[in-house]
Amino acid sequence: MADQIIAHIRRQVDGDTADIARLMCATFGAERTDRSVWHLRFGPAVEELCFIAELDGQAVASLRFWEVLVAGRRQLLLGPLAVDPQLQGKGVGKSLVRAGLSHAERLKSWDIVFVSGDHDYYPRFGFQLAPAKRFIWPGALEQGRLHLLELSFDTRQRELGDLIHVGRQVHSFEPCVHGQHGVVCSGVGKG
Repeated sequence: MADQIIAHIRRQVDGDTADIARLMCATFGAERTDRSVWHLRFGPAVEELCFIAELDGQAVASLRFWEVLVAGRRQLLLGPLAVDPQLQGKGVGKSLVRAGLSHAERLKSWDIVFVSGDHDYYPRFGFQLAPAKRFIWPGALEQGRLHLLELSFDTRQRELGDLIHVGRQVHSFEPCVHGQHGVVCSGVGKG
């Protein structure tokens, strides 16, 4: 097991833009915006759920969450999680994901978090594979990459859980854009 690093986690600020771009490029490469998940990231990320991990005052990882509309309800899309390649596997990304999920749960504004990510990584946080052929994703999605995590267990969430886990209904993902008049949802995810 590699040495674990403890980084300082804080909310992102406007001055972090260049560091985030650097981390994104180093982690995912220039073709990152070609991935279908990027079609769900319109408008700004959820401000309260954008985090930076710092080590000796240097940004070494970032995590953002975005709102998406699923089954007519606003839910969260985790990612991208970008970690400096030299520090991957040392616990920095795990700390960011745990902090982000904990904060999302405390905000009590969403029931489910979705992520398009490695099947070996996200189950450690409680994510489960999304039921096959239950969601319409805005483009190609490698099988076994779409995961979901139920944040709460209240009545509202159980009703959504029933929509997702039971029956034959297929749900599309739609990006949510925050404007002057609240949340506007685009139809990009409908097919």
